[in-house]
Amino acid sequence: MEWELRELSRQCAQCACVFRAGETMFSAVFERGDAFERLDFCGPCFHDLPAEGVFARWRTQVPLPSEPPLRRAVNESAVREFFERLAGAEDRMKRNFRYVLALMLMRRKALRFVGVHRGEGGEELVLRDPRTQQEHRVYNPQLTEEEIAALTEEVGKVLNLRCEAPTAAREERA
Repeated sequence: MEWELRELSRQCAQCACVFRAGETMFSAVFERGDAFERLDFCGPCFHDLPAEGVFARWRTQVPLPSEPPLRRAVNESAVREFFERLAGAEDRMKRNFRYVLALMLMRRKALRFVGVHRGEGGEELVLRDPRTQQEHRVYNPQLTEEEIAALTEEVGKVLNLRCEAPTAAREERA
């Protein structure tokens, strides 16, 4: 499972201005065939960016050098946007990515485990958003702990986080 995702850039992808620690910047993920590409932008360049081709986007801050990597806050709205945009994806990589995002949202209690649905297409986790009561079905790709850890690392690269891999067994019991 290879994902071509870059970590936070230190300069704008459009004008090449250098970002300073603590500065607000913007990230956008573009779908390039069966892969995602993350690019970072300064405010003016981001606002001039056409919406077409953008899979997800969010505002973030360049980390301070003294900021412990494990303490970076999860941008829940970015995780939710990714999760929702991947609904209905048939591509194996995207389904796996959505599954890991679901585990992360479950860990943050942004989604609650309701049950498991077994159908012709395989097993799906049934999750509910406690705020909206909207139900989500997430294909369970039966990933190993190692595969979950690798995908979690890639999610972290996209969202500029360092995060511990959620385990499927622990999350499904939540």
